Amino acid sequence: MENIFLAQSGLPVLGRGFRLNPKEILGLVFVERGEGSTAELLVGKILKIMQGIKRAKGSKIVLVFDELGTGTQEASGLKLGKRVLSKLNEREAITVIFNTQIIALAEFAQNNLGAKCLQLDKKHRILPGIGEGKMEEMVQETGLDKFL
Repeated sequence: MENIFLAQSGLPVLGRGFRLNPKEILGLVFVERGEGSTAELLVGKILKIMQGIKRAKGSKIVLVFDELGTGTQEASGLKLGKRVLSKLNEREAITVIFNTQIIALAEFAQNNLGAKCLQLDKKHRILPGIGEGKMEEMVQETGLDKFL
């Protein structure tokens, strides 16, 4: 899946035996600022995506959600993220790539929807697992801990 995302993003993919299965629909939901709150923009974009893929064949769809569930209280974002991912999981063969700061959402997707969770290490290598943010490590490395 990582190779599909890289290839469809125009980035080089190195590996043996890689086959690209081009998709016809690429839906992207990225956090941005504009008219309305972040949550309103996110919900509006998700609505457009859901409407746009309604009749499309799942194997032809790749969806990318940046910061799924952001822009609102964590409990509300978690609930929205679970609903969106669960609904998309009902459709056969849709590829969904998402990131979130809501650890419980990543755990839900991994434990209930068969998601493959990945994280980045300090050298930006992709590793299996759910990242924890490493904020305390960053606070110590920068020396901020001496002021807190």
